[in-house]
Amino acid sequence: MDWNQITQAIQGLSKDVSGKVKETADVLKLRQKASVEKQRIRDAYEEIGRLYFKECEGKEVAPEYQEFFDTIAEASAAVAEFKSKIEELRNTKTCPECGAEMDKEAAFCAKCGAKMPEPEPEEKGECEAVEADFCEVEECEAAEEAEGEATEEAECEAEAADAKAACECEAAEEAEAVNVCCCDEKEE
Repeated sequence: MDWNQITQAIQGLSKDVSGKVKETADVLKLRQKASVEKQRIRDAYEEIGRLYFKECEGKEVAPEYQEFFDTIAEASAAVAEFKSKIEELRNTKTCPECGAEMDKEAAFCAKCGAKMPEPEPEEKGECEAVEADFCEVEECEAAEEAEGEATEEAECEAEAADAKAACECEAAEEAEAVNVCCCDEKEE
């Protein structure tokens, strides 16, 4: 092979390679454009679905759509619950006008200036109600216990007075001086 043949072979290969590169680049550009158009179609379908959902929400829909409506309702309720828990953990609330997040105690939105609704008084949840009932029971038990102790002390004082009256010895006077209760001795 002579030098001219080698040069022609290289030139032929480079034309083939550049043709393939151009073809590949054109294919990639077309695929990208097709992908953009497919996304526009998906967005349009999504918007049609959103509009149809808003239009038919709360109304009776065809059975083939009902499952989707139920799924959307369940997922929306779950999202709202999660958002509420996040706000509770972060001690924040969301502006009903613009959706901005702010401190729970704020009276006005820092973003749009809207007046925040007054917080509704919180009802006692089941746990709080049970806890309140438990506290009331504890208070009653403590009162009964204190009443029982007072009765027991009164009995001790009466016994001490009887003992002192019966015996004017030094032991009775010493017991009274150090406030010793006969019940304490019985317990030991």
